[in-house]
Amino acid sequence: MRLFPKAIFSFLLLSFSSPSIAYEQSLEKSEIAEKTPEYVAMEKLNFLVGNWAGEGVSYSSDGMVSEYYDEEFVRYDLDGQILLINARGSRDGITSYQLHTVIYFDSKAGHYIYSPYSAKGTRPFTCDLIEQQFICYTQSRDFRLIFQRLPNGKWNEYGERKNGDIWRKTFETKLSAVP
Repeated sequence: MRLFPKAIFSFLLLSFSSPSIAYEQSLEKSEIAEKTPEYVAMEKLNFLVGNWAGEGVSYSSDGMVSEYYDEEFVRYDLDGQILLINARGSRDGITSYQLHTVIYFDSKAGHYIYSPYSAKGTRPFTCDLIEQQFICYTQSRDFRLIFQRLPNGKWNEYGERKNGDIWRKTFETKLSAVP
């Protein structure tokens, strides 16, 4: 009979100590990650993190303008090594796009990689952070995305297509923080 309570005590002690051991190990990994160039670079994208929602505007090449509603949910993952953006846009209550984007810093290349995934696949961009603007270019460099925070705290993202020497906006969102 004495063994049974002792076994339970040992089991409970092990059960309660194991999570703290696991926590200490993940904390050590986080402390190591904080010292890497990748982690330092990713930390500079803190201004993008949050839940955002609001109106967007699309501009077509023929001059047509259409409004839509956009939601962006942005968070770090993998101990701060990547940034995830889950975006959803809708027009008249109908979903018009969904994107799952992964951003990481490639220290060998010296720039960020922005990879948006949709049902159609992915089209990676190379990006740089210049004066609190996160600017991403397609491989052909004829289309770019620009992310920034406005002075009023809103999330601002817009896309531009290059036509000759002129950049023309294809869309823009100005989103507010939401819970």
